[in-house]
Amino acid sequence: MSRWHEVGLSPAQTHPLYGRSGWLAFWFAYLVFIGFGILVFLFFIMAALPEIPGDLTPVILLDILFHAILIVYLGHTLHSGLRKIPTPDGSFRFDPGFPRKIVVFAGLAVLVQAFDAIFVPGGPELGNVFALTNAIVNAVVIVLYFEFSRRVHITYRHEVAGRDPLLSPA
Repeated sequence: MSRWHEVGLSPAQTHPLYGRSGWLAFWFAYLVFIGFGILVFLFFIMAALPEIPGDLTPVILLDILFHAILIVYLGHTLHSGLRKIPTPDGSFRFDPGFPRKIVVFAGLAVLVQAFDAIFVPGGPELGNVFALTNAIVNAVVIVLYFEFSRRVHITYRHEVAGRDPLLSPA
């Protein structure tokens, strides 16, 4: 028996946990903060590019490309989480793919940090190993929240836990 039960859009919208508030709002703000951090990184690395020795340029350019892909995917993911999409009956719902996209973003962030820690020269001295550890911890917390949060399930998937009062006949 599944822990989550689909209830449909209308009943989900009446649930007290429906919406983007609470910890879900924190995650949106945190992801915007991460986006600014990536943009600052890209700004500084681009400014330092003329000073980088020629043999390191391909690695640094690849690192810039990976961070650029990460920021574009983050923007897409945040847009996906904030927008409502039309349903066949003419109503609107939050994008049900958003929680999965956040999990993918967390995995991509770990891969980019692993690339930095392994291939960017001076990785341990630059704190890249710490950044990798931080990315792994963030990914674990993000996956746990977006997979097990009742608010995420009711808002994006229209599912409630097995003992939810919404399932009980009134």
